[in-house]
Amino acid sequence: MLSFLGIFDETATSVTFPILTRDFAITTDQVQWVNTLVLLVIATIVPISSQIRLRIPTKKIFILGVSLFILCLLIDIVTPWFDLLLVGRAFQGIGTGIGLPLMYNIILAEVPKEKLGFMMGIGTMITACAVAFGPVFGGIVTDALNWRWIFIISLFLIVISLLTGIYSIRQINPLQKVKIKYGQWLSFAVALVCLMLSFTRIAKYSFLSVPVLGFLVLGIISLLIWLKYLGPIRKP
Repeated sequence: MLSFLGIFDETATSVTFPILTRDFAITTDQVQWVNTLVLLVIATIVPISSQIRLRIPTKKIFILGVSLFILCLLIDIVTPWFDLLLVGRAFQGIGTGIGLPLMYNIILAEVPKEKLGFMMGIGTMITACAVAFGPVFGGIVTDALNWRWIFIISLFLIVISLLTGIYSIRQINPLQKVKIKYGQWLSFAVALVCLMLSFTRIAKYSFLSVPVLGFLVLGIISLLIWLKYLGPIRKP
């Protein structure tokens, strides 16, 4: 449910952009960050999740992800400012970035080999259904109530997820003293953010301008640094 809601809310809010633009008096360039920021945060959290799960118990990781998700929903429900809405969406990206790989890790650890393909398909179907149903749900809720009810309904569902997860999730791997490679993770995060900022500014600025070319060069440099940190993988 954590994985489903992370993608579900992202697609549901896509139909609310015209309303958010009006309510917060912002431009179309600004409102796109409601979803772009979530995807960026997910992309930066997922690579480090494999190191986190080796150091922190599985149930604690799940509780952390759900807690951040609940915090984001509370912020999004009550915020009167667009900047604070983006902060909430960033927390949602962290929660989803924790939940998505955790779902597959649990499947790989708990499911018998003869049913592994079936359950991996179920896991993929969960995110696919979220993409399909999100815009329909967002349109219905926004038309009948208002856009904040998307997050209110999600809050009710994520509490159910928290209670069931606390009851059912077990430790899926022995804990290890793994050193988190902060430099590798930071360079990857900077590369993603800079490349995204560069591409989103092409429509507004020329390619050779500082806002486009500057972020593009910085993103490529950060990506090369990440590749250097990555090095050969002994146990892929």
